[in-house]
Amino acid sequence: MAADERGGADPADLARLLLTRVDRLEEAAQGVVRVAAVIGRRVPHALLARVAGVDPGTLRTALRSAVEHHVLEPWGEVGYEFRHALLAEAVTDDLLPAERLQLHRACVEALREDPSLGSAADLARHALASGDRVAALEASVRAGDAAQRMGGPAEALVHYETALSIASAESDEAEGHALTLRAASAANDSGRTARAMALLRARLDTDLPTPHERAELLGALAETARMTEERLDRLAITQEGLDLLADDAPTSLRVGLLARRAEALMDSGAHEEALVVADDAMALAVEHDLTEDRTDLASILARLSETAGDPGESIRRLEGALAAWTREPDLALLRAMHILASVHYRQGDHAAALAGFERAVAEARRAGLEWSVYGVDTRAMAVTTAYEMGDWEHALLLADHTHDAGMPAWAVASIDAAAAGVLAARGGVTADELLAGIRPWWPEDGRIAVQSGAAAVDLLGRDGEVDRMLTLHRELVTFLRDIWGEGRVAAEVRLAALVIGHLATAVRTAPPGRRVEIRGEVERLHAEACAVWGDGSLLLPPTLEGRAWEARTTAERERARWAAGDDVPLDGLVASWREVVEMFERHGEPYEAARARSRLAEVLLAAGDRGADDVLGEAREALRTLGAAPLAASLDRLTPRPGRTALTSREAEVLQLLAEGRSNGEIGRALFISTKTASVHVSNILAKLGAASRGEAVALARSGGLLGG
Repeated sequence: MAADERGGADPADLARLLLTRVDRLEEAAQGVVRVAAVIGRRVPHALLARVAGVDPGTLRTALRSAVEHHVLEPWGEVGYEFRHALLAEAVTDDLLPAERLQLHRACVEALREDPSLGSAADLARHALASGDRVAALEASVRAGDAAQRMGGPAEALVHYETALSIASAESDEAEGHALTLRAASAANDSGRTARAMALLRARLDTDLPTPHERAELLGALAETARMTEERLDRLAITQEGLDLLADDAPTSLRVGLLARRAEALMDSGAHEEALVVADDAMALAVEHDLTEDRTDLASILARLSETAGDPGESIRRLEGALAAWTREPDLALLRAMHILASVHYRQGDHAAALAGFERAVAEARRAGLEWSVYGVDTRAMAVTTAYEMGDWEHALLLADHTHDAGMPAWAVASIDAAAAGVLAARGGVTADELLAGIRPWWPEDGRIAVQSGAAAVDLLGRDGEVDRMLTLHRELVTFLRDIWGEGRVAAEVRLAALVIGHLATAVRTAPPGRRVEIRGEVERLHAEACAVWGDGSLLLPPTLEGRAWEARTTAERERARWAAGDDVPLDGLVASWREVVEMFERHGEPYEAARARSRLAEVLLAAGDRGADDVLGEAREALRTLGAAPLAASLDRLTPRPGRTALTSREAEVLQLLAEGRSNGEIGRALFISTKTASVHVSNILAKLGAASRGEAVALARSGGLLGG
């Protein structure tokens, strides 16, 4: 290879070296190679024969020579390709401008006469290079349409934007409007919602659109905005769009704007008004047989039914809409499938949810929409569902993107965030490693922040990095409140439960001053969590999962008070943790149920309840099945040590002072014994408890009930 021969030469040197291969060819072969270079890196034989203008015998001889000199090589059964992409560029650049122009025009003529010689994209490229802007515009639109039909929205976007730039230069306003909508749709289909917003805004910022065109653009802007975390006043946008419509406006345009307004009303909490608007839109859609709009509105009405407390009606509406769908999959269909699976998920029916999400993932792939917002989020939710239901191997399989060519970086972050819970629970990853490639993408989707942030908070707490855990928690909550524009967000409850749980563990071994600080943090976090669904909250009532985390937050707070030495009745603490276990069991989350069982066992041991062994056994079995080694290892500390915890009365006194954070010297002075004698007692206590440090001894003593609470 020429590149190897030069050992890292710059492109210009390499191009000159490669051109020497062409110079060795006879004149006729050089002419054929020049034509081939203008056609492209890959050269269909039929198009080359048409444009080269030489007889078949001369063409065969020229091609054989080009192959023998390693300029070209066979490309399947249809043509040839250059051994180096740089060689094709070098040959083209070596042509005189007039030669290039003439050959591009010849390609345009050949492709127009016989479209089977190439694709619309080929025609568009040659037409643009030859200066035929009319042909380039038409071909670029056809190329974009073809790419969309073949499930290539990213490629379609390139073609539509090329056509849009030509239409703008030619002041073709009607074509510019249609192309803006097509390009924005392709951008959304390929997951580039920010690009779609920019295209729509650029068109709206001009005086070109007619009132109805402006209304259509506003509807598209409102629909796209809902797929981003950007704050837009969608109520104002949709109202402006509806006000622009005349009596003779197309029904589909009116229905689309009504649908977007119903969404905006629903998202602002005006559910009754949203229902009226959606019902009016559905009546029009049914009357005029607008199938796609009916599916779109079924999704909105289904969400409203769920909000009103009738998830069964939501499921019936969506299943009916999906059964009536006859077109190829698009974002409207994916959205309906996503919402249906999400209803099952929020109802705790993990099996139905996982099946629904996986079905939507398959449809997205079939339609080339796997990197759209709904395509990626559906896959992430499939991973999340598998994680929650305890099928962790399947979750990791769904999250594996090593063979997903062309996967956008934001999509990688989204899927990785969904799998973060498995990685954190199984160990072998630090919080910094987990967040490295994900945190930059938090602004793309609050879910990415919640899932990766919660896993990182859990890791920091488990590793004893309490201050870093609290800092990350504050940053995460501030970020979520800002991005979602809410005083409180539902995810705060789960995050507070995780943090308070780790603080409850840390407070046992903390010195007195630090213990006061930790208890202050516990009370603050508990109060904030209680305010999420408290009086005046605009959030929807919590699901069973939300209630489970809410109950756990309170149980962790009581556990923290108990661990800090407060007089907390053990029977009440036992009852609280039994309730948390039962709620996570009902929701179908085996990992969180096992974690709750570990807390329950800790309290049962302190109360001297023989049922602690059974609770520990159930937790161990669940964690073994999941492969959650770190939590399983922590259960060993809860195992009673028969014959090793019988302390003398003096040792019990020393242990109490140890729990207060006293040094050996302070213990000696308090008990009127020497520092050396105090040291011996401390060593005996550590040996009897099987502890490696003073802090661990205090923790074990508390969990074993040796400190009276």
